[in-house]
Amino acid sequence: MTIRFFGFPAIAAYCASKGGLSQLTRVLAVENIQHGIRVNAVGAGDVVTNLLNHFMPGGREFLDQHGKNAPIGHAAQPEEIAEVVAFLASERASFLVDSVVMADGGYSVQVTAPSPPNTGDLSKEELREATRLYSIKCARCHKFYDPADYGDAEWRTWMNKMSRKARLKADQAQLLSRYLETFRTAQRSDGKDRTP
Repeated sequence: MTIRFFGFPAIAAYCASKGGLSQLTRVLAVENIQHGIRVNAVGAGDVVTNLLNHFMPGGREFLDQHGKNAPIGHAAQPEEIAEVVAFLASERASFLVDSVVMADGGYSVQVTAPSPPNTGDLSKEELREATRLYSIKCARCHKFYDPADYGDAEWRTWMNKMSRKARLKADQAQLLSRYLETFRTAQRSDGKDRTP
């Protein structure tokens, strides 16, 4: 339920369902505590399971890779989430009611856009706006992709796709492209050949 804290373009129903689960937890907790039933939930981050396999090839690998974006640096194994659930069901959690325990490796608390290694030709105002746009439009999905791994043609294709998906205006898309290009330039200058 990490996603209950954020809004992402193109997955409104999914985001709403996670927010709904959070509210359902609250209502069920209030309704059932008088019967001695404690209701809590777990807000799991990326967990290496087969969940995505029927949506995309290599779902487990995607989750494993995407989990590296969390501050803890890796996705959870199912057993790690099971430990949290077992704790919540135990008497050791006897005073927890209506809690959503975030077991997401810190993902839900990292909300800032990265600072570019150099600002290129971006003014302070442009950098501030690009950072804001990145935080609200790109941060959650983009972390999985390393801009330096793309050749120039691939990069333009990816930026066009991302701009449409995030419903960016032309000037916003151009500003974000310039912002992200500062990362590509810095990462490609490390001497490694990253062309496809």
